[in-house]
Amino acid sequence: MSILIKQAFNCVLGVSRMLRLHLAFAFFISAFVLSSPGFAETREKFMTPDILVSEDGEKQSIERGLLFVPENRQNPASRIISFHFMRARALKPNEGAAPIFMLPGGPGYERDFKQNRAFNFLKQLRQNHDVIYVSQRGYQNAPGLNPDFGFHYLTDLPLDKPGSILKKVQRERKAYRAAGDEWRKRGIDLAGYDILNIVDDVYDLRETLGYDKIILRGCSFGSQWSTSYIKLHAATVDRALLSGVEPLDFAYDSAKWLWASMSRVAAAAEKDPDLAPYIPDGGLMAALKTVIKRLDDEPVEVSIETEPGQIINIVLGADDLRSGTIRYFRSIGRGAPLADLAAWPKFVLEMYNGDFKFLASLMAENRRDRAAGSLITYLIDNSIGISEQRDKQLLAEEERQWIDPNWGYRASRTVSNTKQVPQSFRDDWNIDVPVLLVTGDYDWSTPVENAEHMEKFLEKGQLLTVEGGTHCPIMVSDQLTPQRPKLLNQIRRFLSIDTDEKSLTEYFDSLPKSVALDPIDFDTPKSPSLYEERQSRGRN
Repeated sequence: MSILIKQAFNCVLGVSRMLRLHLAFAFFISAFVLSSPGFAETREKFMTPDILVSEDGEKQSIERGLLFVPENRQNPASRIISFHFMRARALKPNEGAAPIFMLPGGPGYERDFKQNRAFNFLKQLRQNHDVIYVSQRGYQNAPGLNPDFGFHYLTDLPLDKPGSILKKVQRERKAYRAAGDEWRKRGIDLAGYDILNIVDDVYDLRETLGYDKIILRGCSFGSQWSTSYIKLHAATVDRALLSGVEPLDFAYDSAKWLWASMSRVAAAAEKDPDLAPYIPDGGLMAALKTVIKRLDDEPVEVSIETEPGQIINIVLGADDLRSGTIRYFRSIGRGAPLADLAAWPKFVLEMYNGDFKFLASLMAENRRDRAAGSLITYLIDNSIGISEQRDKQLLAEEERQWIDPNWGYRASRTVSNTKQVPQSFRDDWNIDVPVLLVTGDYDWSTPVENAEHMEKFLEKGQLLTVEGGTHCPIMVSDQLTPQRPKLLNQIRRFLSIDTDEKSLTEYFDSLPKSVALDPIDFDTPKSPSLYEERQSRGRN
């Protein structure tokens, strides 16, 4: 039976390279394996060779695997589930070099290493180190035996009324509760999809693969996952390179710090000689406040074309901006973070001058889009939660009148299926593991102030601030890679230096505290408008 099981899973892993198993087939295989005699042991792994092929046709040999673990380690009678991992062996191994464990963000994100940028990033990391990429248990787009945890809104939001954070909260809570009820009925123990279990997934994988110590590499939630691992298993960590930093009590975002990040972009835009003539008195942030206040006082009705010849009307209110749209400059959709950010002042100025069509096109999609995201996003985030003290602090920030970034967390936390960790888990502590933090001061997801807070607790570490950098500036294609390649190589050297006190001191002394990217060439409010640009992309 054991041979048949392994053959079955080799077949499954082959299919999993397509990134999604048919749900019914996945449940069939999982039921077959988990009911087989002698399969109650955890930490059983199955691995198969694979070849990554990039968009340009370049190839890398890797291994893919599944590791079998309890669904809920707190439940002695827990069923067994699997999570996917990928290993790329070092091309030129250094004796004694610890492997790099890459932990993805989200929660609810899976990196596609066939994309050229990620493909090349992997090739660089594996020169002297084994690289292990760990998928999050339960994420429906990860290879392996995952149920489809993508959940959906049950209703649209009306187009003939202004956006409302309260209505968004109600819709979010209803969808989250319905999805949780559905999966519990199917026998899923949702309590197991929490931060503690995914930390121990990494610990079990490290031990199963035979590594004494590991290097942690994480961005955004991947940094919080890594920090959680350090909190519980520091003795097995060689070092950590983190970006898009989220300390353990910082899953909820500070409106004050996000507004400060936006203000830094606004200040840079106002110095652009081509844009300066268009800036109203008081500057861009004052203009944005004016737009929000106008929409609060009097919502606007906008006509837009959603399909060729199909015109709809949509009513916009201040909550359409306040609930997050003003910071998601990536919605502009040019494909590179700095190119999108270059258009953000134009977005503000168009609305200040009465043109709301671009916002209307975003909101028309948002209110009718039934995809709510991945269930594990809230399952894991709600298990981390927030301290009472920080929650009160964030609720009292005066910038919440302009931006409310945490409504989604607050919508789901009262109906969460995961237990919140004790406060001691979230408390700051002195971190003895060598840690390098790299973050951008234009980061509108995890503000640079997050990393500045964490740096205070690093006994062997440093923060490098990328001035003009956005979220996770190490990874994105238009920042350190093309603009500061020598510095990027210096950052990567951290992964291989000796971690004795002398070598670390010399390394951090040689590393700058900050580096400035090239100034952004900001758009001016000329034709085509952002709405026209978006319409043109949709037709091409």
